[in-house]
Amino acid sequence: MTSSEIHGNPGRDNIPVSVQEPRQQAIPAEYQLMQNYPNPFNPATQINYSVPKNSFITIKVYNLLGQEVKTLFEGYQIRGNYTVTFNGSGLASGIYLYRLTAENFTDTKKTILLR
Repeated sequence: MTSSEIHGNPGRDNIPVSVQEPRQQAIPAEYQLMQNYPNPFNPATQINYSVPKNSFITIKVYNLLGQEVKTLFEGYQIRGNYTVTFNGSGLASGIYLYRLTAENFTDTKKTILLR
């Protein structure tokens, strides 16, 4: 083994290079609604969710009185992992609930809009 094999090439930048196979996105096994980030937020936050099979879904936001304040998505989606943005501009500070509904699945999480 020569010194250049051990220490690189003298007079040249020796930058380690790492090559990785691109990761294939895993197909979700079940419906899943994740906690939004950031939380608390102002004025926008990201909500991640997973859809295990092609289906009609809705993601809606409600105030604590149970009144719908915003529909984030309503429609048909193919299986996969998704992110939707909830922009709370125009809403009062407070606690809100967001709900994912699909076929026989429903999950609800809470988030805080802090001005």
